[in-house]
Amino acid sequence: MTTYTREDQARLTVTVDGVSLGVCHAKDGGDTEADSNPFKPGGMAPQVNLGGPAKVSDIKLTLPWTEALHAQRQCLRSRVGKGAVGITEQVLDADGNPFGAVDQRTGILNGVSEPPYDAKSGDPRLIELTVGVNE
Repeated sequence: MTTYTREDQARLTVTVDGVSLGVCHAKDGGDTEADSNPFKPGGMAPQVNLGGPAKVSDIKLTLPWTEALHAQRQCLRSRVGKGAVGITEQVLDADGNPFGAVDQRTGILNGVSEPPYDAKSGDPRLIELTVGVNE
């Protein structure tokens, strides 16, 4: 029987320069794509696609703003463009137990978007990290 999973059935953790920032709230990006390169070889031969080099899009990670992250914010700002990032993703079953292989990616911290402030809002504060992914 095939077992399907939901988007929330994973645990993503992130480190910057070896320092754990905790569990991520959300992840977007990290897609691998290649350029399309159609080519007509001539002699009325049908078009063929030569493909192209693969590239990985940036990953955006969202984390809950915690006291620990607040204490790290100056360090995070100073590491943009050079901080080594590690991302670990573990798929979880419906009971929250890990299964399958762990997916690990590395890259460079390319951006830090700190949470907004709004005195009228009760929404959770979230920080977003942008990671340039190594292939």
